[in-house]
Amino acid sequence: MLRSKNAYMPRRALIAALIVLVALTYWVWRLESSDTQGTATAQRLFPGLDAQAVQHLTLTAPSQTLRLSREQGGAATDWILEGPPARPAEDAVAEAAAQAAATLSSTRTLAATADPGLGLGPSALHVTLVSRSGQRMGLRIGASLPVSEGRYVQVDGDDRIHVVSDGNLFPLEREPLDFHDLRILPIPPAQITDLELVTDQRPLLSVVRSGQDSFLLATGDDPRPRFRAKTQQIQDLLLDLGELRGRRFATPQEGQGGTDAPTLTARVRTQQGQTTQLDFGIADSHSDRFVQVTGDGATTILPDEILLVRGSIIDELQRPAESYLDPLLLGVQAPEIKELWWSVRGMEGRMVENDHGWSLAAGDGELLANELVEQILKDLTGIVTLGLVDQQAGDSGLESARLGGKTQDGTEFQVSLLRTPNHDYAAVRGESGLREIDSQLTTISEQLIGLQSQGTP
Repeated sequence: MLRSKNAYMPRRALIAALIVLVALTYWVWRLESSDTQGTATAQRLFPGLDAQAVQHLTLTAPSQTLRLSREQGGAATDWILEGPPARPAEDAVAEAAAQAAATLSSTRTLAATADPGLGLGPSALHVTLVSRSGQRMGLRIGASLPVSEGRYVQVDGDDRIHVVSDGNLFPLEREPLDFHDLRILPIPPAQITDLELVTDQRPLLSVVRSGQDSFLLATGDDPRPRFRAKTQQIQDLLLDLGELRGRRFATPQEGQGGTDAPTLTARVRTQQGQTTQLDFGIADSHSDRFVQVTGDGATTILPDEILLVRGSIIDELQRPAESYLDPLLLGVQAPEIKELWWSVRGMEGRMVENDHGWSLAAGDGELLANELVEQILKDLTGIVTLGLVDQQAGDSGLESARLGGKTQDGTEFQVSLLRTPNHDYAAVRGESGLREIDSQLTTISEQLIGLQSQGTP
């Protein structure tokens, strides 16, 4: 049986279409691979331009224009977003964009064409650079190549089309929000002297800096910071606040009720006397928290702006104040102590450590047994707090001993032992309350008396 000639028509049409597709693909490949200028090596689009010399950078897209400038009088990497109102930019992001634009290189150069498929029309991202000398340069970023990797780029005033690597364009095509400095508290932790946390009109935590690396903490309902805090934990808390960043700006509809009734308020004061307040509001549908920043320390967020931050920060800030308390009585380690003095029942003594070991300061220089001294220091620095009480709780007690000393870095410490019929308390210098302790300090005092009376054990 013979087949009709019409049966072969679909097959012939398919073969013809495949031939056309292959030819078109080959033509596009030839177009992308062609080099009308006779060069296929990487060439800078702006030869000789140093990224550090870029003073102004403008990114113009159909929906938004970002204008960035290096801050006058600031460091070379300090950038601002021009206003109104002007505000700090995310320096690393702005610097990366300036670096990318200034050093962009062409891997191939194509002949001039008005082909709309290249994506270089009015809707293309336009980048403008202005150097310190006032030289103005610009380029447009177009579509991706249809077959191989790369993007079409055209320099202002040059009809030629350049092909550049996709990866080099990422710093210029980031989201506009990425260029904003969205740090909630842009204050170095070392400059913070006071931190107060309040929730539901109730004090949650109050901390004051008592030294370069030491803090006093308030506990219970008493807002007065009185007891030594764990230095590392407080520094970590301040660092967490300093690293907290906004994820996005709240919309006007969201912001209306986001912080009207704060669930948590943080107040921070600095060495320069600046005060900043953070009011954390309710959570949104993604569990992020609304926050509003006010005060003279708020330099990155405007007073009428509300941002959303990660919601987990609330759990970190609402830890019980007692968790930051340093439970150790002295807050130093035994190997750090190089001098120890005591006054027990009218007897006073002092011992010091030198290159040869420990000896009584008032003795003939004969060395003490290191094992005994090390055990006394270990027991002394290992005394922990059983509870915290007001100073009045020890008013009926008798001071039975005073101990003090100096560490290898010159830090001095002192503690007084108060005995009552039912409890032993210790008053640590620098603290305004009492720590309830066990009777171990009394035992140590007796050991020191024995050490002194024997001269050598």
